[in-house]
Amino acid sequence: LTRVSPLAMKTVVALENRGDTPRVLESFFDKHRPNAVVLTSMGVFDYDHHVIREAKRWGTRVISYVLGWDNPTVRGLGVNLSDQYIVWSDVMKEELVKLHRVPAGAIAVDGVPHYDHYVNGKTKIESKEWLTEKFGFDPGKRLLLLGTKSPNTFLYNADVAEVICEAIRDGRLPRNCHLIARLHPIYSRRLNGRYVFDDLVLEWEGLLERYGDECLSIDRPAMNDGQLPLFMPDSEIPQSAPTRL
Repeated sequence: LTRVSPLAMKTVVALENRGDTPRVLESFFDKHRPNAVVLTSMGVFDYDHHVIREAKRWGTRVISYVLGWDNPTVRGLGVNLSDQYIVWSDVMKEELVKLHRVPAGAIAVDGVPHYDHYVNGKTKIESKEWLTEKFGFDPGKRLLLLGTKSPNTFLYNADVAEVICEAIRDGRLPRNCHLIARLHPIYSRRLNGRYVFDDLVLEWEGLLERYGDECLSIDRPAMNDGQLPLFMPDSEIPQSAPTRL
């Protein structure tokens, strides 16, 4: 109903904004009185919706820099209280307008934030030699990159890698190929101090034992210690970006 009726959508969001409003952040806003808060979602990640709602109570400007290209379509409805939205592309802008009924004038298209480090050469694009030295495989091999999906929505990343490795081994793919699998950061998600996807990580360990020296390397994102979930060091920026192959 909320997809076809703007009134229904706004009513549902308004009821959520009124009913789900614990005052857990009141002391923070009372102490610091920020002029604005910047979040990486529209109120759909973890406790962002509580931050946004509390900010509006204090008259604080809210800026939502939408984290990922698929967030407007797969994360459900936001709280629709942000003053400004920043997105990667015109497609994302159109999705916010059509699906979330956000005014077009409140949305800025500003490119992919992950690539900001490459503007004016601030961060160099690493070479193929850098990759081969890091992962320890023959620099003469042709590279295949598998960017895995989040394991909370797709359970078969390791199966896809196994199919590719078998195709290299039996000649369906050239034997001078080497697969690098970049694990999605969600593989490192913790809940109450326990890694949620330990069993799926073990699948990758099994693949390394079977294919590692022959045709497989696994790139595991580094994670900072602490209470923030999935917080990566700056060194991950050039590593996860394209190399000059």
